[in-house]
Amino acid sequence: MEGDHLSLLNVYNAFVKEKSAKWCRDRFLNFKALSRAISIRNQLARYLKRFDVPIASEAIRKCLASGFFAQAARAEQDGSGYFRSVRDNVRLAIHPDSVLFNRNPQWVVFHEVVETNQAYMRDLTVIEPDWLAELAPHFYEFQTEHKR
Repeated sequence: MEGDHLSLLNVYNAFVKEKSAKWCRDRFLNFKALSRAISIRNQLARYLKRFDVPIASEAIRKCLASGFFAQAARAEQDGSGYFRSVRDNVRLAIHPDSVLFNRNPQWVVFHEVVETNQAYMRDLTVIEPDWLAELAPHFYEFQTEHKR
């Protein structure tokens, strides 16, 4: 599982096959919103085709990383299950509703933070850390250690 965004894409793909208000009702989904998503997806697909962008999981995750680069987090190395936001070092947890809850991703981008008894990241996607410097070099600069 690569994250919540791709899980939502799987819901969308299932809806495309059904295109049924009853199917949506049975799953507590909004038929009008999903119908609108089909229209938006068709428009975006035309753009991807025009610019020769492949439609694949890694390409989608890189696209999400390019949009959410400022909302990246890295797993704490102590095995606690917590993360630190890259931008401001805030301690974050994965929201229990996420498909990544109880999994061990090392790097993620997230859509929002919800604060209850702690700060939870919502709508996450697993990323590779080098994508951040590649996609947002104006924001990230990674250094390598040099041995003397």
